[in-house]
Amino acid sequence: MFAVDPADGKVRWQYERETPEGFTIHGSAAPRRHGEAVYAGFSDGYLAALRADSGELVWSRSLAAASDQFVDVDATPIIEGDRIFAASFSGGLFSLRLKDGEVLWRTLIDGTSAIALGAGNLYAASSRQGLAAVSRQGNILWRQGLPEAGDLTAPVEVGPYLIFSGSREGLFVVDRQTGKLLQVFDPARGMCAAPTVDKEGRALYVLANSGTLYALDLIW
Repeated sequence: MFAVDPADGKVRWQYERETPEGFTIHGSAAPRRHGEAVYAGFSDGYLAALRADSGELVWSRSLAAASDQFVDVDATPIIEGDRIFAASFSGGLFSLRLKDGEVLWRTLIDGTSAIALGAGNLYAASSRQGLAAVSRQGNILWRQGLPEAGDLTAPVEVGPYLIFSGSREGLFVVDRQTGKLLQVFDPARGMCAAPTVDKEGRALYVLANSGTLYALDLIW
């Protein structure tokens, strides 16, 4: 991980972790800046908090389960108040204390690679278990299994719906209260790209794996 000065392009600092010897999952989490720290997940299963000005390690916490492979932290962490939500592929979804990384709760959702925070719930997207809605206390409220969907993007709340993409089966719309699958749009070859939603214009834009960009009307 690098911090680069935008004025001259020079590296301010860098932070490195060893790449695990076992298999890892394709993809990586984006770092999250909050206050004086940057929070980032790594392929060895660790979530780390670093000082934004120097790269000095503040704390690190393993989110990996008892496994030597597929332990990646590929979901970009989410910060709310004094907590940070994060996930690893093997360990599931976590809530941690922001200041020191202490684990407050863990919910095992195997294969989690993307998370989102909605108006009421957390959402965990898993290539193995589909989409799950989780309360802020870590309780699973519902699951929507999508065994053939492939890798899922983090869902977007749009009115009463959740909208997200699947790398093998296209665009999905589910009821955000119940998780019921309402609609699938797959022109061919799935969609790896997350949809972009224009809530004011009630439109949705998504790029299919075929290379075609689609604009869809949103009705609710």
